[in-house]
Amino acid sequence: MTTDRQVNQLSARDAVFLAMDTEASWGHVGGLCLIDPAEAEGFSYEHLVDRIAERVAMVPRFSWKLREVGLGLDEPYWVEDRDFDVRRHIHPVTLPPPGGMHELGEVVGELYAETLDRDRPLWQVWLIDGLADGRYAMFLKTHHCLMDGEGGANLAEVLSDLSPDAEGPGNLPSGLSEARPMPPSEARVLRNLWLHGFTRSRNILHHVREAATGVIEELIEGHHRDDPPASAEVPRVSFNGPVGPRRVLAFSGVSLSRIKAIRKRLDVAVIDVVLELVGAALRGYLRDRDELPELALAALVPVSLRKGGDARLGNQVTNMVVSLETDLLSPVDRLLRIHAGVRRAREKVEHGQLDLFNAMGDSLAPFAAHAVIELSSTEAAFENLPMMGNLVVSNVRSAPVPLYTAGARVDAMIPISMVQAGQGLNVTVISYIDRMDFGFTVDPDLVPDPWDMADRIPSALDELERDVERFAGPPD
Repeated sequence: MTTDRQVNQLSARDAVFLAMDTEASWGHVGGLCLIDPAEAEGFSYEHLVDRIAERVAMVPRFSWKLREVGLGLDEPYWVEDRDFDVRRHIHPVTLPPPGGMHELGEVVGELYAETLDRDRPLWQVWLIDGLADGRYAMFLKTHHCLMDGEGGANLAEVLSDLSPDAEGPGNLPSGLSEARPMPPSEARVLRNLWLHGFTRSRNILHHVREAATGVIEELIEGHHRDDPPASAEVPRVSFNGPVGPRRVLAFSGVSLSRIKAIRKRLDVAVIDVVLELVGAALRGYLRDRDELPELALAALVPVSLRKGGDARLGNQVTNMVVSLETDLLSPVDRLLRIHAGVRRAREKVEHGQLDLFNAMGDSLAPFAAHAVIELSSTEAAFENLPMMGNLVVSNVRSAPVPLYTAGARVDAMIPISMVQAGQGLNVTVISYIDRMDFGFTVDPDLVPDPWDMADRIPSALDELERDVERFAGPPD
């Protein structure tokens, strides 16, 4: 860990996640680990607290808190929490009987729905016991302004070990060794406030020109079959509506090897297969409720802007819009069309496609960005503003080998993420060893039975495999 000190102000991209904190939605994300203590001698809450305290000391960001600028006129700064106590951030919880996965999803949803205290470092951990199968669950919640999904996966690995008796995490990724934040002087705060105000004015003009250029290019090029769907082409379904403050988590997992086999046979990408499985699950869910729209559902898909080997924790992500092709009957047809759509969407991102989310962070002071997000969360806004997508679908990679926490083996990692305005459903997927887990985070007032969605993922994979054999013949 470096001992250097420097003033550390949040980037506009990080700060916009803070602006997302409203009464009904928030900018934090989480990860749920199912851990088996069977071979971990002396595993306990106290043991876990000691191990996390040891690792937190290696990652400076865990002991940082926000120093906000008055009236939200500029991005906040990171400062050290001089009263930092790791025990304020780690809590024991017991599941109600019978201690099954549904009860776990309810409790984690309730914990997720609690806001993080901005007077302290923006993370919490809960060790959950009472599972019927004798395992524990560990739920880690962090604010998205601290890190994006890939940075969070790096951080989770630091909190874990490669063997049950490991003494430490080994070499830390370089991005985790950050300079300690130094409180800014009042002169520095005023200078940055003036400078950023000027920069935002310039950025507004830049993004207006960027949007106009994009429109002109679209008119010149004409509509391409693989272009991302326009907002007018995104249908509204039952999980699209004004979002309330409650959350529930549902989840299911499938073999990563099976997904990779499909990827190889059809020459597509893992994210393409993930999107097809999610689309198939939602298609079946809506069809059985007699709600399947004629227009295809669309997903907002985060895209990492990281270059190879970049392990920094800050947000380096943008979004692309991809059709889930739910108007097509054949799983293979849907997958191949999704593959073409993802490729086209990536091309647009690489060519500098306007990203409204990041443009808002670049162009608006935090108070203004928050006001826009609050306004977009109202029922009137939902009824009158266009939708970019029906839900967010994210894919995050984790370790390809078993991990251990305080000596206990991590059996599964299940992500839980942000439900945004107008979207009562988020699906985030994480791969770990040979398992891919799908986490369905929902507003239960819009999705009363999320397990009906999650439980469709394994059968969607079965159906896709059968259709692949029909399309490409049996595997060699």
